[in-house]
Amino acid sequence: MKLMFCLPLLLFCSSLFAADARVLPVRTGRFYLEPAYTFVFQRFNQDEEREQIDHMRVFNLGLALEYGIFRNVTASVLWLPGVNMWSRLDSNYGSSQAEIASTGDLFAGARIQIAGREGPIKSEVFRLTFTPGVRIPLPGPDFQEQGERLERGESVTIVNLDRHVLGFGLGSYLDILVHDNFFFSFNGEILYFPIRGEVSRAGLAEYQAIQGAMENLPPGSSLEAQINYGYLFSFKLKPVFTRPLTQGMLLGAGLPVLYRMSPGKRYDFTGTGPGTEIEVKQLQESFPNEGPTHVVSFVPHLSLFFHDWLMPLEIMLSYQTPIWGKNSDAGHVISMRIMGQFRF
Repeated sequence: MKLMFCLPLLLFCSSLFAADARVLPVRTGRFYLEPAYTFVFQRFNQDEEREQIDHMRVFNLGLALEYGIFRNVTASVLWLPGVNMWSRLDSNYGSSQAEIASTGDLFAGARIQIAGREGPIKSEVFRLTFTPGVRIPLPGPDFQEQGERLERGESVTIVNLDRHVLGFGLGSYLDILVHDNFFFSFNGEILYFPIRGEVSRAGLAEYQAIQGAMENLPPGSSLEAQINYGYLFSFKLKPVFTRPLTQGMLLGAGLPVLYRMSPGKRYDFTGTGPGTEIEVKQLQESFPNEGPTHVVSFVPHLSLFFHDWLMPLEIMLSYQTPIWGKNSDAGHVISMRIMGQFRF
């Protein structure tokens, strides 16, 4: 099913989260709320052409918290994508309404400024920040339970929202200040998944296929099925313009170009004992290894920053639209980011 390959899109806001290379002052915090509506009805194929797929729609709420612990170090915890408030797939799974799992994984890390006003290398023209972190897996859906729901004709979760495996990330942010009201931001991030996941935990179709193969094995034989997610690489080039509207209000606008790629999912099926060769071959045919995925998107945004309020607040609206891709969903994302700043 083509619906099984929607996972990479749903990580739309998990990386390159920071707006630029700035860090927070000591003992200053900032919280984020990010409701986002994602819709997909096309996919870029191997030939880089768009093809129609079943319509998918997701409304997700992401959360994040940052806190300045040293002059040039800001700690952060991100839950992006966070929790799906609602999801809908136009096609059914059997006779049941198909849905997407509700929770994503956590990312805990820090933003460390190397060059800039707060960094050890003082500069009024450049800001350079590195962001190491760890992707912390949260529990995914119980697909055995989903299979039982399918038998009762109830709505079922058919695919994970996130990978739910341990990951290590490293990002970099370079800002070049052209003018007081204009700068270029270059952001890059790589998220590496060293531990393989279980295929049976990736989705309902995978779980049913593995269970079916296990039931066909003779006594004493066993089957192991793992999935290698590899890594996810992202790069964003963003010109940013700001302008005061009133004494306490700042307007911001940007036209980022975002590039994302991964080597694609790799399946590994191995059998031990007699009678496993046929089952392993059938699984390999049902779940072939994906090729590398690529997608380039425009992500224009507008923001208003009310910096004179008792709790400074910024509201940002953005729209992500794909312009080119290969082996990837052509997903659109409309999001609103609400950022409140506090101090204690």
